[in-house]
Amino acid sequence: MKLPKFALAIFAVLSVPLTAQIKVQPFQTEITCDIDALADLPTISATSSSGKISISYEENIFSGGCLGTLVRTFNYTDPAGNKAQAQQIVHISDKQPPRLLGEAPNITTTSDMIPQPALFGVIDNSGESFDVIFSEVRDDKSITRSWMCTDSCGNTTRHTQIITLE
Repeated sequence: MKLPKFALAIFAVLSVPLTAQIKVQPFQTEITCDIDALADLPTISATSSSGKISISYEENIFSGGCLGTLVRTFNYTDPAGNKAQAQQIVHISDKQPPRLLGEAPNITTTSDMIPQPALFGVIDNSGESFDVIFSEVRDDKSITRSWMCTDSCGNTTRHTQIITLE
């Protein structure tokens, strides 16, 4: 039996399997993000005609840049068992200088009453630990003391104390 042409066309359309696919929503594949905003990075979403998608992700930090590069890998699965993956590269930046913890006010004193240099601690939003660099310059009328630290992104903080000698 020979089928009419329109019947062949309908048969061809109906024989194509209708499978759902996961569609990952558009996103920037490579971005720069300040360390203080990392917690606010959005999840890369996806949709499927098969139903609600389950999303899991992993984050790995690699060296590079001032604080490293974060690679976020998202894994998607829909109820039909379809899978998809998306990966985003995040270059971590930092614009906030470290904070020196301590005090060393300017003072006037005599040369036999010069106090020992103050001790400063330091904290930084990156969680890094580093040394405070101390320097001192003396002349006949004053002592200038400086405490300085720089984080790995090049943000520097400094405290200066001037001791005037009577």
